[in-house]
Amino acid sequence: MIVRKYGGSSLRSIEQINKISEGIRQPQVLVLSAQQGHTDLLFKQASVFKHATQADKNKYIAQGENNACLLMQLALQHKGLKAIIVDFQNLGLKADCIFEGQIISACSRYIRQKVEEGFVVIVPGFQAEYQGQLAILKRGASDDTAIALAIALNYPCEINSDVAFIHDQNANNLHAIGYDDLLKLITPDNAPMSYSGILMAKAAKLNISFKHWGKADSGTKITEYS
Repeated sequence: MIVRKYGGSSLRSIEQINKISEGIRQPQVLVLSAQQGHTDLLFKQASVFKHATQADKNKYIAQGENNACLLMQLALQHKGLKAIIVDFQNLGLKADCIFEGQIISACSRYIRQKVEEGFVVIVPGFQAEYQGQLAILKRGASDDTAIALAIALNYPCEINSDVAFIHDQNANNLHAIGYDDLLKLITPDNAPMSYSGILMAKAAKLNISFKHWGKADSGTKITEYS
């Protein structure tokens, strides 16, 4: 069992989604971002409606992740796998506010049940629940979604990107890095992963594999010590 997160660049085309689906063999949890560029467009369009409630804007913004999940479900079902999409009401993730917040708790009961029933569980990234409503987390928080679920489920965590390694300040490939060293590398202009996600992983001592979505031999191990 494993939690695998795929970023928007990994899902940018139907061809890439199909290729990812070909590598899925056993029940596991997939956390998906929106396809590349979709979230920026949805945020921009939602911002036009100044008097709309944030709850209604959230429903619109969430369509990016929801659509990516539907495409992945179709691809997996075409290959004969049982695949189910879990909505925000069953995710078990609670946020501290309705928009641009953080995950404050995670319950894995429903997702664990579905994995044990043999499903590939597909989860929309950066969504959670706040007082019974759909919450949209801060940008980049699909990493947080995957990490929070991996901790709650006690599964390994894998973050898939369109680059093969995390790089140091001199652009060297890093095969391993500690939490604290990675936190120092993260800036507004260079964020290979979510800062808050790494803090969660550090607190739980969750090891993370960071790799390219289509290259099996790539990857940076993120651990307590590099």
